[in-house]
Order: sequence, then structure tokens, then C-alpha cells
Amino acid sequence: MRGNIGHIQLFLRDYPVLWLSLGLVLLVVPIRPEILSPLNLETLVLAVALLLVLSLGQSFVLITAGIDLSLPAVMSLASVVGASCLAGDSGLTGTPVSVFTAILAMLLIGLAIGFLHGFSVAYLRMPAFLVTLASLLWVGGVAVWYTESKRIPVTEEFIQVWYGRLLGIPLPVWTVAILAVLAHLLLSNTVMGKRLYAVGHGLQTSLVSGVPIGRTIVFAYMASGLCASIAAVFYTARLHTGSPELVENEVLLDCIGAAVIGGTSLFGGKGKVIGIVMGVVFIALVGNCLNMLGLRYWHVIMVKGGVILLAAVLDTFQTRWSGAE
Repeated sequence: MRGNIGHIQLFLRDYPVLWLSLGLVLLVVPIRPEILSPLNLETLVLAVALLLVLSLGQSFVLITAGIDLSLPAVMSLASVVGASCLAGDSGLTGTPVSVFTAILAMLLIGLAIGFLHGFSVAYLRMPAFLVTLASLLWVGGVAVWYTESKRIPVTEEFIQVWYGRLLGIPLPVWTVAILAVLAHLLLSNTVMGKRLYAVGHGLQTSLVSGVPIGRTIVFAYMASGLCASIAAVFYTARLHTGSPELVENEVLLDCIGAAVIGGTSLFGGKGKVIGIVMGVVFIALVGNCLNMLGLRYWHVIMVKGGVILLAAVLDTFQTRWSGAE
């Protein structure tokens, strides 16, 4: 019994973001009790699912001491390519096969761009910040060029990827829950997970230990690209259209911030899925609560930016203290 209590105390101590989330809800409920309405809770859960899939992918890269700034552009390109697969004149249009083909094309886009990022960082020794920032521009530009800045409508069958339900639960929630479990198992129980943490702790030490640094880094960026394309599938179905400007760059700030708030270090070598989930819930709660209180868009952005900056500062100090010890 004492052992279980000790584990609970340790859990609560390691994840203070859980207390912050509960405190935020308790502050807002007396003012806007409808925040606990079934409709708002479903909206919140779907927002968490969308952000979590991006944060999981970003965390793979952050754990290796990298960063992926290209996610909004990757999502946009995957969106328009998938929508164009659905808009063809083949006899398969409007069938489950066309939906599968579109989703497969979107996933391949994310994997391919992730591979290019990983190869550039691992084998060409290019800075991750520069590589992915350049991709944010050129991949986004390709999406605009490909569609001539036009939106491409998708079929009703594809829209069900977002609106469909299984046992009363939205399909995106099932998908992201399975993805989170797989990410947890990979990071906790596989050789690749150990390699990701090792690379984040130090390239020289990893090299001496026999870790295949190049393949590990490529894997991390491909995982990030894959998660970006999965998010693109959901956003495209939700908006009923493939768009060259699918999401705002604010999504990038949110997914990095959620990972850092959840305990993933910007300096690499640290991060757990349970913490990422809590960070995502907190970021989603902040946006939801502030919107419920009637704050304007830029006020919400300012608050979230301040919270994320504070988390980054705390991560910096914690890393320095750990190094000093």
C-alpha cells in the first residue's frame, strides 16, 4: 500500500502540469460551467487528439536534440496531394479504395520529407533548425504551386475519417490513442527507443557505444513526418478540403510547447509519452478556457506564448543544473 502511495506521489511530483490543468479547470468552471458540457468536452478531446499526433512526432526529434519546424508545410502538401487523389476521374473515385489510396499518398509524403530531413541532418551534418526551416518555406511553396493557391474538395467517404465513430467514440481519438500507446512502447521497450535517448544525451558517447547515429536520426525525422501526414489526414477530412494553407504556423508552436511543458527537453535525451499527453491536454485546455471566457484570438496567442516561453526557460535551467551536478 505504501509503495503504491509512493508511486502516486512521485508521479504527481514529476508531472506538475497535471496540477496546473486541474487548477485551470477549477478556476474557469464557476465562471463558465458549460466548459464541462458534453459538447465542449468532445470538442476538447478532438483538439487534444489533433495536437497530440503532432506533438508525438515532434518529440521523437526533440529527444534526439533536434527540432522539426516544417510540420505545417508538410501537412499542407500532404493535404493537397491526398485531395487530388480523390478528385481524379477514375472509376475508383468515391470508393473506399480511393480513400485508402489518398491516405497512403499522404503518409508517403510525410515519410519522404522526413527522410530528406533526417538524411540532411545525420549524413550531411546540416543544422536541424536550418534544414526544417527551409522546408517550411519550400515545401509550403510546392503546395501552393501544385494547387495554384486553390482548395481541392474531398469526397464524403473521406470526410468520414474525421466524423466517423466506433463504439460512439470518434475515429481520430481511437487512432491517436493507438498511436500514443505504440509510441510509448517504442520509447520504453525497444532498442530504437534506447538509441533515440542515447543520441539525445550525446553524439560522441553514442558513437563510442556503437549506436547507429545516422539511422536513428533518420528514423526520428521520418516519425515526425509520418505524424504530420496523419494529422493532415484528419485536418483535411475535418475541413472537407485539401488546402495549400491547411493550418496556421501557430500549430507548430503548440506542438513544441506541449512537448516541452510535458517534460520533453529541448536539449535532447528526455521525454515520455505520458508527459507529452499531459502537456497537450494543458495547451488545449488553455486555448479552450480562454475562448470560453471570450478573450480575443491574439490574447489567447499571447498567453500560450508566455506559458511556452516559461516552460522553455525552466527546461534550460533544469538542464544546466543537471549538468552542474
